[in-house]
Amino acid sequence: SRFPVDGAVQLHFSSGPDARYPVPAPTPAVPYTSLNDDPVVRANSPFNGQEFDDDEDTDSGK
Repeated sequence: SRFPVDGAVQLHFSSGPDARYPVPAPTPAVPYTSLNDDPVVRANSPFNGQEFDDDEDTDSGK
């Protein structure tokens, strides 16, 4: 399963195990408008609808 579209990740860094500070207030998530605008998602997506030719050798060194 994929990470939810409206999900968020919070990272908390400290200099050691004893340095714990209060959890900061949550920041609003950045809205994501369209998967089609992201070249990384388009190039490596199982949902892009492109079929690859199994006979084509991409590592042939040509």
